[in-house]
Amino acid sequence: MNDMMRPWIRAGLLVLWSLCGSVLPALAQSVPTEGLRLWLKADALAGLADGDAVAVWPDASGGANDATQPDTARQPTYRTGVVGGLPALRFDGVDDYLDVAALVDDLQAGTGLTVVFVASGTGRGYVFSVHTSGGSNLALFGYSDDGVYEVFKGYGVTAPVPSGEPAAYVNVWTSRATSSADTTIRTWRNGGALLEGRLGAVEPDKIGRVSIGQEYDGASATDFLDGDIAEILVYDRVIDTAERLQIEAYLLDRYGFDLSPDAVTAPIFTRAPTDTTLQVGQSVALDVRALDPHGNDATLTLAASDLPPGLMFTDDGGGQGRLTGTLTTADAGTYRVEIRATDQDGEVTTHTFVLIVPRPIALDSTTEDSLRLHLDDWFRFDGTAGTVVTLRFHGPGFYTWTHLEVIGPDGTPLLGTRGASTVHLGPFALPETGAYAVRVFHTNNGAGPYRLGLATVEAPTPITPAAPFVDLTGTVTILGQHVYYQFDGSAGDVHRFFFQTPDPLGGGTLRLRGPGEAPFYERPVLASINASTFYKEAASDRIVLPEDGPYVLEFAPTGGGTGAFDLRLFRFEATPYTLGEEVAGTVPEPYTIDRYRFDGAAGDVVRVRTVNESVGSYLYTRVYGPDGAELAEVRSSSGAAEAVVTLPEDGSYVIEQAPSGRATGSYRFRAFREATPQPIAGAVPWTEVAGRIDVPGQNAYYRFDGAAGQIVAVDLFVPDTSALRGSLRLYREGASYLEGPIVDDPHERRAEGAFSSGGPAILTAALPEDGTYILQVDGSTAEAFATGSYTLRFDAVDPAPVVTVGLDAASSEAVTGFPRAAARAVQAGGLVRIEAGTYEVWRRLLITALGVRIEGAGPEATTIEKNGSVAVYGYSIFEIAAEDVALRDLHLETINLSRAVYLGSSSDAAARAHRFTMEGVRVTGYYLGVGQGNGRPHDDVAIRASVFDLSAVSGYGVTALRLEGDRIRVEDNRFATAPGTRLDVGVEIAGDAALVQNNRFGAEEAPSPAEQTVGRAVIVRGNAARILDNALDSVSGDGIVVDARSAPADTATVQGNRIRGRGTSA
Repeated sequence: MNDMMRPWIRAGLLVLWSLCGSVLPALAQSVPTEGLRLWLKADALAGLADGDAVAVWPDASGGANDATQPDTARQPTYRTGVVGGLPALRFDGVDDYLDVAALVDDLQAGTGLTVVFVASGTGRGYVFSVHTSGGSNLALFGYSDDGVYEVFKGYGVTAPVPSGEPAAYVNVWTSRATSSADTTIRTWRNGGALLEGRLGAVEPDKIGRVSIGQEYDGASATDFLDGDIAEILVYDRVIDTAERLQIEAYLLDRYGFDLSPDAVTAPIFTRAPTDTTLQVGQSVALDVRALDPHGNDATLTLAASDLPPGLMFTDDGGGQGRLTGTLTTADAGTYRVEIRATDQDGEVTTHTFVLIVPRPIALDSTTEDSLRLHLDDWFRFDGTAGTVVTLRFHGPGFYTWTHLEVIGPDGTPLLGTRGASTVHLGPFALPETGAYAVRVFHTNNGAGPYRLGLATVEAPTPITPAAPFVDLTGTVTILGQHVYYQFDGSAGDVHRFFFQTPDPLGGGTLRLRGPGEAPFYERPVLASINASTFYKEAASDRIVLPEDGPYVLEFAPTGGGTGAFDLRLFRFEATPYTLGEEVAGTVPEPYTIDRYRFDGAAGDVVRVRTVNESVGSYLYTRVYGPDGAELAEVRSSSGAAEAVVTLPEDGSYVIEQAPSGRATGSYRFRAFREATPQPIAGAVPWTEVAGRIDVPGQNAYYRFDGAAGQIVAVDLFVPDTSALRGSLRLYREGASYLEGPIVDDPHERRAEGAFSSGGPAILTAALPEDGTYILQVDGSTAEAFATGSYTLRFDAVDPAPVVTVGLDAASSEAVTGFPRAAARAVQAGGLVRIEAGTYEVWRRLLITALGVRIEGAGPEATTIEKNGSVAVYGYSIFEIAAEDVALRDLHLETINLSRAVYLGSSSDAAARAHRFTMEGVRVTGYYLGVGQGNGRPHDDVAIRASVFDLSAVSGYGVTALRLEGDRIRVEDNRFATAPGTRLDVGVEIAGDAALVQNNRFGAEEAPSPAEQTVGRAVIVRGNAARILDNALDSVSGDGIVVDARSAPADTATVQGNRIRGRGTSA
């Protein structure tokens, strides 16, 4: 370095003084030689004049790795006085370069790559490049064409060339390329860090070509350097910091360069402890070495802090120090030791490392400690090969990942896991005898007190299960300790366990392991607290042992507590049971399961009927097959529940009665083989069967084939001497004769009826489709089972029958006012001819099938009248709840305030009576002759040739016809009155296209004005009405009223009508 630069250096950059002062020249006189495989110096070329071509640049490393170029047109030239008075080789940027073929073998055997050069350049050109034998780039060092310095390996990293410097300025570049283990490349310029980046590994074994002044791209050279190279050093390894400083000092001094303003001037540690684990009782001697880049190591001072109490640090001077001492138990812990190096200018460098002194922990003990922020805790224990242990960490204040790790005697991690406040390892067997380490650490900012338990796993305590249970006790004395019990079991045994603890034991898991040792059942425990005992408790499910052999029941605590617990192990044996027998059972203890075993044959159908008398919550009834598979399950909270199953094979079957939860109480059940269905067919007038149920709770079944629309009628009679009671059901046969959808009954709502002693069950239904049907006589109720005899009458008639009957309201066969045979025709849409006579009805005559026709022998011969003063199911004789229904040739006599015919249904708002026809009917004594519910229009209704007669009834009628719907026709009717009677409204229609024609209203002879018998004759609210040729006699009010509801512009036709009386308006 020349003296002219020193004033600026002293004033502004002390590091340059330290590199070039009186201490540094000794360092600057040489370079490290370990791994130096190429050293090219321009001033080592002898006998060359300025401008001479260079064919061989000799290697000064001693390795004879000369750089050569035999092609004279591509040889660089020798130039004198280029940099610091020393020569350099000049490359023309067109085609000059050198190959270093002899260097390939040396670099292939290396572990990395370090390249140091003194060079300058402009444009895109590379100083030094390494390639595979095929020409692929491995590492490139040089200048790019956009003013940045580039290092390339797979993906390049770049840094700008300092601004303000001439393009040909010569610098010292030190690049440490990546090795296969370290993928970071770092580059320094004149001692200052220039760039750093992560690249792919150099992979020395793939090196096949080394070039200077270019890169070899495939089959040809490219990116030639336009610049000068004064010196190159290449190492087959990554040099350390001290070595880099030595090389840079040598070159800076040799060529007279300034130290970069970015260069490190603070002390540098060249030897210092890394993270270290020491043991209690160990004598410690650790050396520390620091280097002052100024060269003033004699004035460098060293100090240390955060040491274990048993260690001391000694500064020996000259940048050297020592950590010494003998560790005791008091030194156990984790320390972040800080060593400080301070130079004479007050600059300080700190080296920090973690010193671990594991705390001794004994087997079967729990220790307490506190984890410091960002530091690990270590523990040490001695173990014997084959010992099985568990390890538990519990720190209530830790909410994110806490890690627990075990390291073997040889330093190899054996196993680890992570959790939050509780972390558990094991059980695991120690693989060898020796000292083991335990590491506790937190990945975030966790810190605070915790407990650590290390427990050996002891042999299981032998126990003998007994029916119904055996009570056990246990204690967890060490954090994380597991407790084991062992018993002998047989395949098919049924067990259950119940766990409770009054102590703060925390969570846990109960596991049952079979002879194969793998757990086949696990149950978390302590999930709830009993509100009465305040014990934490949990019960297992029903457990079936899969094979003969020894079983181990394990309690594995998962929380952070210790304490005592109680464990009840149930064993449920099956009691022999005979089908048909009634059992009165009791559940005296919570979680008890009662089991009953019976023998069955393949194909048998068994029904299990259980009555829950006092078992709280649910009582589950289950049936299990010979192989232990569950075949059926039902539950009851109160009352009865039935499980029905077809036995799949010959063998022994089990019925279980299992309360849910902690429920106790009493129950009754009976199981029996179901009878197979008997064939039955319809006949005229019916088929009669005498039946009997001899086994309490058993059912009787009858099977028949039916057709869509066919009417089925069934009567079941129970004599007074029989105790039988139950239900009668009709359903479509499903997968078996035991199940299927019940057939709807439009009269009784479902094809199902109840019966009891002395009373009938009546069932009538129209079959919905072709198929096989089942008639079930169920001889049981929710409260009891009964036996006894019955008589069954069965008839299945064809669709749309024609039936001639009389009406008998007192008949036990009556359904909605019709006798049984008439009801079948009504349902099938047939014709019912009612014989001459006068009939009283107590119930509405409900018509729900399409196209039903009801005909009498004439209005003078057949009279249907409402019984006495009682109105049943509304004030109507007929309810028309289906379309295309017709009433003809009848006399309907109603009591006062009743309706003769009601369109629609009082129990079904959706029912419609479109196209209803009433013809040749005489209605007397009515409050409303024919009417309907509000808002339920019925279209195309026709009332013809009928008489609405009040002449023989005193009092006032309100309305003869009140109808709503389109295209209603009222033709050829007589609305008769007499003095002393009054018809308020004759016809009232709401709807379009109504026709009122050729009707006669009022008394035939006009009475005196005070005795006018008709208030208003015709009222039509709608469009396009036609009111034609009507006779209105003795009318006191408006004779005809027409109101267009929605289109006032529409017209109505009122023509040919005669109006007589006090009120004559139309």
